[in-house]
Amino acid sequence: MSIVLICGPVRSGKSRLAEGLAAASGLPVIYLATGPKPDPETDPEWAERVQQHRQRRPSSWQTWETGRDLGAELQKLPQP
Repeated sequence: MSIVLICGPVRSGKSRLAEGLAAASGLPVIYLATGPKPDPETDPEWAERVQQHRQRRPSSWQTWETGRDLGAELQKLPQP
């Protein structure tokens, strides 16, 4: 199992890069999406961006969306 961490500033292409790498791997994917939960009432732009990200991901990928501690989420990954 490989874990790839992609970091960078907001709107720098992190998600597209991650999605491209995951799709090209041919392996099962657990996609850990971090960020605050979207609220269309208070931040419609963010809610729209999150929706676009969700729609791009294949349904065959496991997607974990979290705004919580990244380390805790990584501990939940299946062990090889």
